[in-house]
Amino acid sequence: MLRNLTNSLAVACFFLTLVGPLHAQEDKSFTPKIEGSGVKEEVKKTEPVKKQGPSRPGLSAEDLYRVKPSASEEKLQAAIESLYQIIDYSEEDDPEKPVYYARLANLYWEKAETYFMQAYSDEMDKELSAAEKAADQALIQQAEAKRETLLNSQKEWRRKAIKIFQEIEQKYPDYDKLDMVLFYLGNFSTQMGDAEAGYEYYKKLVTLFPESKYLPDALVNVGEYFFVRDEFDTALEFYKRVATFSDSRIYPFAIYKEAWCHYNMGFYEEAFKKFVEVIQYTMRMEKEGKGPAIGLKAEAQKDIVLAYSQIGKENQAIPFFKSVAPDIYLVLAARLARLYAEQGEYVRSIRMYKNIIAEKPDAPQVLTYQREIVAGADKVGDKLATRKEVVRLVELYKVLQAEKAEILVKERDNIEEMLRQMAIGYHVEAQKTMEKKAMLLAQEVYDHYLSLFPEGTGRYQMLMNHAILLYQLEQYDKAVLEYERVIAFDPKGKYHREAGYTALLCYYKLIDTNKATAVKMDDEDNAEAQELPEIYANMVRACDRFVEMQPEDPDELLQAKFASAKILYDFNRFQDAAPRLAELIEKFTTSDVAPDAAKLLLSSYTMMRDINNLNAWAEKIYAMPALAKGELLSLITKIRDRAKFNRCFQYEFDKQHEAAADCFVDYTRNFPDSKLMDKSLYNAALNYQRARKYEQALKANAQLYNCCAKTSKLGPRALFLIAETYRAAAVYDKAAGFYEKYAADHPREVKVKEALIYASAFRRGLGEFSQAIQNYQTYMKLFAKDPKVPAVYFDMGTLYARQDNWKKAHAHFRSYLKKYRSAGGVNLLLDAHRQIGEAFTKMRKSKEARRQFDEVIQTFKSLPEADKQKIDRKGISAIAWAYFGIADGMFAEAASIQLTRKNLKEDTEKKMKVLLEAEHHYLTVLSLQQPFWNTAALFKIGAAWEKFADDFENSPVPRGLNELEQEEYKLQLSEAAQQFRRKAAGAYKKCLEEAKTNSIFNDYTEKAEQRLSVLEFQFAGMKEYRARPGYLTAGSNPPGFKRSRVVVFQPVPEDIAPEEAPPEDSPGASTTPPGGDAQ
Repeated sequence: MLRNLTNSLAVACFFLTLVGPLHAQEDKSFTPKIEGSGVKEEVKKTEPVKKQGPSRPGLSAEDLYRVKPSASEEKLQAAIESLYQIIDYSEEDDPEKPVYYARLANLYWEKAETYFMQAYSDEMDKELSAAEKAADQALIQQAEAKRETLLNSQKEWRRKAIKIFQEIEQKYPDYDKLDMVLFYLGNFSTQMGDAEAGYEYYKKLVTLFPESKYLPDALVNVGEYFFVRDEFDTALEFYKRVATFSDSRIYPFAIYKEAWCHYNMGFYEEAFKKFVEVIQYTMRMEKEGKGPAIGLKAEAQKDIVLAYSQIGKENQAIPFFKSVAPDIYLVLAARLARLYAEQGEYVRSIRMYKNIIAEKPDAPQVLTYQREIVAGADKVGDKLATRKEVVRLVELYKVLQAEKAEILVKERDNIEEMLRQMAIGYHVEAQKTMEKKAMLLAQEVYDHYLSLFPEGTGRYQMLMNHAILLYQLEQYDKAVLEYERVIAFDPKGKYHREAGYTALLCYYKLIDTNKATAVKMDDEDNAEAQELPEIYANMVRACDRFVEMQPEDPDELLQAKFASAKILYDFNRFQDAAPRLAELIEKFTTSDVAPDAAKLLLSSYTMMRDINNLNAWAEKIYAMPALAKGELLSLITKIRDRAKFNRCFQYEFDKQHEAAADCFVDYTRNFPDSKLMDKSLYNAALNYQRARKYEQALKANAQLYNCCAKTSKLGPRALFLIAETYRAAAVYDKAAGFYEKYAADHPREVKVKEALIYASAFRRGLGEFSQAIQNYQTYMKLFAKDPKVPAVYFDMGTLYARQDNWKKAHAHFRSYLKKYRSAGGVNLLLDAHRQIGEAFTKMRKSKEARRQFDEVIQTFKSLPEADKQKIDRKGISAIAWAYFGIADGMFAEAASIQLTRKNLKEDTEKKMKVLLEAEHHYLTVLSLQQPFWNTAALFKIGAAWEKFADDFENSPVPRGLNELEQEEYKLQLSEAAQQFRRKAAGAYKKCLEEAKTNSIFNDYTEKAEQRLSVLEFQFAGMKEYRARPGYLTAGSNPPGFKRSRVVVFQPVPEDIAPEEAPPEDSPGASTTPPGGDAQ
């Protein structure tokens, strides 16, 4: 018996933790590592995010006063030069001199800003970007130095501007615009980074010039001074003082900063109200055309989200944002959702994102929103909710992948990384906590990742981790497939050894290679090589792959070698198993598996009838003391004793079948009392039959049956072989008789099912229907649970029909529908209705037959789409029969409509209408592409139009016409009728083309050929006549027709196939079953 490898490999348990190099440990276990497991080590908790100091607005006072050059650098320099001259020529006591200086200072500041704009111009950015892209350090340093030079120039000119203002303050204390000078000194000093100096200038302005127009701006800037130092209460007081200057341009900014002070002081409702006030104020100003120069409204709209996150409700957020920012309300809603997440309020964040998706499910950012929902659910730690949201994300991703791939561009990498981290994180968590939910969630996320990202950068790692997880979950069938994918991904990669080893462990779990195998020696019925099921073939490859890895543990190597050989043996692949078994015996003579290998090797040569190798190996093993003992020694002794008997098998192995048969017969004569008598006769009969010596085969089988029918299992088999011999000789009545005797006398024998199938087929072919029915009944009795029983029962009904026993056939198929309506499948269901209809037709019950037409069609239409796809030739033939039958009924109805003189127009139109309906159903038959029914339908279309042409041409002549008018009328009728005959001829031609294409000949094709020859003769004999324009229009009368209207129909095209397709609910429109002849 084989060593149980899996018992010695404790790796199969749940506690796989690390993937490392494969080493043989003393306990035969290994510890794989989850690759990338350095993430998400902690179990997730929901913790609020701690606030990291006061929040800051996106706008400051500096943004209000940032100067942009009003002219080009050249013009600025020219203006500066001009001022230089004016200042030089002006007297010191000139009251305008401080004005010139102030103007010069402002020009200096503007010039400074030109350098700033050059430093960050598009040209400068492109130069630096090109250098970085080229990875040229020299160019990078050159570009950075150029920018630095420009920024230094900016600082130099700013300092010059400040210096001039300082000189104005000192030299001209009585200057009437000293408040302006103080303001600019405060502003410029602050922008240069000297906030303390700026503050002093602003304070001086506020103190000395309480009525200055610059006072509101100064107050705001003093507020800014305290704001940036987190002295919000002091800053708030200065912002509030600006409220009295509602006409100032700085007024809305002051309110904006009031809101920020309240927010940072924790007064969120007050902050919220102030943000609303700013938004409403700026909206009013915009309506009046006085909007603020900076984007104050946009900033307030954005910043109000902060206050709302503290006091608002998420279900009211979207309506509120829509009221204050209708153009960007969803942007604000998304910002609120992000804020909730940043504050650790993941549940509120999730609800907010879901509200956004509900508001606009087709938004381009919907994938981003769903990803954030997944991240939030993951942070909450609710695994069930996380699983649902991950599924939604994946489904959404797939939909967008198919419909809006451009949306995926920005999110693909984010989603790939998130799913990768989640899968690994839950996998690691599961190993720590042993929580099954975490492991199952990890499995699902692995599945999603591998499905969505077939080219993902982490695919190799994820395949390996997924395989480890499936192994841990004891889903060995899935795990082994994943390990195989790992190996296929990179056969020489980082994980190929671990994957190969663990894949083999999975196969050991799935296939019990330790199960004892019965040694096959004389089992002739099971000697044929069997197809190796995929899982067994894969295990053989896995064993071979493992052997190629040259494992350090010799026991594991031996086990793999023997397992592969044993699988091949179990499936009668003796030719492949033998060399593997021989290697085990020769190289591992003293191993535990050697005795089993020896037995299987001797059995393999016996089953192959390779007697030379059998005897040679029996002697070789007999000479091995370690093996030649016990049960194996008994087997070797038996082989040596049966040497003469086995010699006959060598002839068989060499394909000398007659010689082999004669050898077996000689053996029976030489050893009449041998226990091998039955086997000798049996093998003699088999080989005679293979040599086509049927008479000798029959004699051997007869002798076998007479001597051993009750003493050997091969005795009853002789009857079956006699039947087989007659079948091979094409004596079918004799074959059927012996098959029936075999089934009747030995109903438990393994070949009974096969015998009854042959017997039934032969009786049916011989026209012996009653006996065939008896065989079917025996089959159903013996094999009541066999899946073929519905088909057998159905076939019995067709035999009643073959006997013209239509009453019995009708009752039988009714019974079939009650017993096997579902079990028999859709094709037999449809055909059963057809068979019932045929029976009614034969019994002249046309009304009941017509009901079956409708039954077939309605049954087809009511089938689920999956069942419609299963319809084959038999089912389609039944559907064609039904449509053909309906069409025939309409054809008959059209033919029965008489064209009377009194109602000639109405009768003709009625006849035409019914005929077109019939043609439509015939065309439906054509759409089913059944060759037999195609010829039938095409012939009937031709016959219908030919009949119509005859009736039309022979319709009554209206009263009151003179002889000349009657002749003219008949000529017109004849001309119109010929058009219908041409249509008929077209149908007959297509019928014959169909017959030629599909090699079909039947009554319809024969009649079509006959009618076509008649019509072509008529066409050839037609006289030429001149068309009469103006007369042959619908509803018009030729000259002289005073009392009647001549009904003249426009000729129809010769092509019989109309442009419209069959009805949408017809079989030809809803499914495309395979074509074929009707049976």
